[in-house]
Parts: sequence; C-alpha cells; structure tokens
Amino acid sequence: MMNLDFNLIKDLNSLQKRLFQENKPEFILANESLNIVKGHPNYLEVFKNYNLKKFLSLFLKYSIINFYYLFSSLFFYKSKRINIKKNINFLVVSHFLSSNKTSHINNRDFYFDEFEKNMNFKKKNNFKILINHSKKFRNGLYKKDKIILQKYTSFRHSIYILINLYFLFMKYFLISLIKNKKESYLLKIISIEFINPGTFKNLIIKKNLEDIIFGLNIKKVFFTFEGFPWERFLCQIIKKNCENSKIFGYQFAILFKYQNSIFLNIPKIYLPNIILTSGIMNYKILKKKFFDISIIGSSRFSKNKKKNLNKKNCLILPEGMDSECEILSDFAIKCAHEIPHINFIIRFHPLTDFNKINEYLIKKINYKKLNNIKLSRKDLSYDLKRSSICLHRGSTSAITAMQSGVMPIYLNFHKNLNIDPMFQINRKSRYIENVEDLKNFISKSPIDKLRILKKIKKSSKNYFTKFNHQELSKLVKE
Repeated sequence: MMNLDFNLIKDLNSLQKRLFQENKPEFILANESLNIVKGHPNYLEVFKNYNLKKFLSLFLKYSIINFYYLFSSLFFYKSKRINIKKNINFLVVSHFLSSNKTSHINNRDFYFDEFEKNMNFKKKNNFKILINHSKKFRNGLYKKDKIILQKYTSFRHSIYILINLYFLFMKYFLISLIKNKKESYLLKIISIEFINPGTFKNLIIKKNLEDIIFGLNIKKVFFTFEGFPWERFLCQIIKKNCENSKIFGYQFAILFKYQNSIFLNIPKIYLPNIILTSGIMNYKILKKKFFDISIIGSSRFSKNKKKNLNKKNCLILPEGMDSECEILSDFAIKCAHEIPHINFIIRFHPLTDFNKINEYLIKKINYKKLNNIKLSRKDLSYDLKRSSICLHRGSTSAITAMQSGVMPIYLNFHKNLNIDPMFQINRKSRYIENVEDLKNFISKSPIDKLRILKKIKKSSKNYFTKFNHQELSKLVKE
C-alpha cells in the first residue's frame, strides 16, 4: 500500500501532466483521480489497499452503473432546447444541493446569496445554471431565469463518451503491465478511474453546458472556483463561444494545507479571467499562482463575538462526505457516552444525504440509550448561539464558529493528512486525538479557555472578510 501523503499527490500531478499531452484533455480533466482537489483522505481513498480483487470489483460496479446510466438516457434525457434570451448580462453557475424541491429554486443561494442581494447585480438580465447534487430532477428543471442541469445526455453521445473512457481504461491498464512497480500501481488505479461513473458524469455535465451556452451572448460569468472538472469545462466552453465574456471564479472556501487541483498548470482556456476570493488568507496564497485576484468577501463573515465558554453544548461539524460524517458521528457517540453532562449536537453539511446518515446514527444512539446527542436541522447561527465548543475536521464552518466565539476543536488522526482549515493557527490545546483529550479541555477553567480562544481569534478575521458590495458594484459596471 502507498502512503497517503503529499508525495503521492506530486506523483499524480506529474502523471496528469504527461497524460494531458498524450490524450484529448477533456478525458484527462474528467478523471478525478488525476485531478485531486486537495490532500484529503476521502479524495485519496481510491489509492488505499489496492489489489486485484478490488480492481475486478470496481470494474464490475462501475460498468453496471455506467450502462444503467446509458440505457436510462433513452427514457430521461430531454433533447428539446429551452428558450433562453440570447443576450445575457450575467450567467451564474451554482449548485442545487438539497432533496427539498423548494431549496435553491426559490430560496437563497448558499454560495451567491450576497451577489444576488446587490442592487447593481440584481437589475441586470441574469440567468442561473445549477449543478445538480441531489437525487431529484434527474431530467432537469427548466424555468424562465434558471435551470437545474439534467443528469443525462443523449444515448448517442453517452456511447461516444463510454467508448473513449473504456479505450483509455484498456490503454493505461496494458501500459501499467510494463512499468516499474510504483508507476504500474498508479496507472492501474488511474485506468479503472477512467470508467468511474463520476468521470462519465463530469463529461455529461460538459455536454449539457455546451448545449445550453452555445449561441448565447454572455457578458460576464460567475461560478464557484475550487478546481473541479466541470469548472474547467465551463471556462473552455465560454471562451470558445463567447470570446468577449469575462469569467469570474468565486473562490469562496478556505484553501487547505494540501490544496491541489486549483494550482495545477493547465492551459488558460480552462481557467477564469479573474478570481474573487473570500478573505485575506486565501488572497495571500492565490497571488503566488494567479495574477488577477480581488477580495470580495463572504456571507460567512461573522464579527468576533464574546462567548460564554461554560455552555454545555458541543456542536459537531462534519464535511459533506459520508466517511467524514461517520468519523465525527462515531466519535460524538463515544463522547456522549463518556461525558454525559455535555450535549452533543450534530449538524450536517448541506451536501450530506441526511436521511441515509440519520438512519445510521439513530440505530447507534438508540442502542447506547443516549439522551445527550441530537441531530440539528436549525440555522447555523442558532446552533452557534447555543454552543461553546465545536468539534470538526475539514469543515470550514469551524471558522464561522470561531468568529462567533465558539471554541474550535480539531479531531486529529496521526495517520491521515492534515485537513484542518485553520492549519496556520497554533495547534496547542485545540487538537485532540481521543475522548480523554476532550475531557481535559472541558475541565479547563473558564479563564484558561478564554485565553486559548483569544489567541486563535486574532487570526480568524483573515479567513472570511465582510462581503464588499462596493467592489462587486464596480466589477458589475465595468
């Protein structure tokens, strides 16, 4: 087994560069194992405990899903082109996250809420495309001013994609047989990931974006910028079809210690013209790589507030990945069992399949007969007001918690990569490895806790700054 460390990411980046030159770029960019967003156990899991049995199992699993998608396209794909005004001032590409049918259709946008509050932005002729992360609207949803992307492309184009992906799978699997042990190991995994349904879906998104954008005259484009394949495709499509468009990538999230794909050396056609970022810390990192950057701020900015650190509630903030939900939920259950005088409130990310993880948790909570652990679907601000501590790993909501006067505690696993969004801040007293460490922190005096929180809060203002509506108005009028 290979060590899941930064050297692995460097090796993958070198391979990506080589394969990018040898093949059609779109198929290399769509393969997420060649474009690791960040050094995170979830993104690197595919390279762990790899053997022939796993290879064959993945081939079977991936192929079943791919051919299910292929034949489903015969029934669910909508070929009819919708009526969109040819001239659009601003195109916003965001995300549909919830299985709740009204969420994100009529309600606030989790990412572009502040943009849409801006009067100069609102009065323009705007159109929105939402990438569908939910289980709803698989054949899309079409409204006058927005679209939720469908999950299928035509049967014919699906066949075209799959032929290319299975060809690349065979090509690099065969090449892996004649390479040295290290490169052979990586190429075998990369080859099977070409037929990962995620790769197929990335190329479906590309085709659907092309079908919508082709023939439109768009002045400015705003999208969330993290380094995912669909972002590369969007930039390429806009630059090919709307030569005079300005593309703004909103880098809204925190950059981690091992952030990766956003910094890969790829042709400019796959990158935005201007990067808007959420705070000073990100700006300092981004300016080493990119030229045109502006600090626009974030709706997640919160003024530093005084807090009562003696409240008996500990907020649990997992990322939107099942593996991270399970790690923190299991740890919270252990803590609830061993620290009965503290209430543990688990708050899931909007990307989480709440029903699935809820069923998993309820069984465990009922089995242990715990009354001091609950799941929250309240607003984040409400949960922060009633908590004095938050337990996290990679969730950037921990920064909002810190700015709100809630003490962030990072659950550290020595064998995993550091995924703390506040990795630049002193770790002393806020890193724990087990329940006993959390007990020790809770038992500290109020004065000691306040001293620790004051130290880390000094840096918190540099992460998310207040949204700058004046700057946005200036960009809008240019």
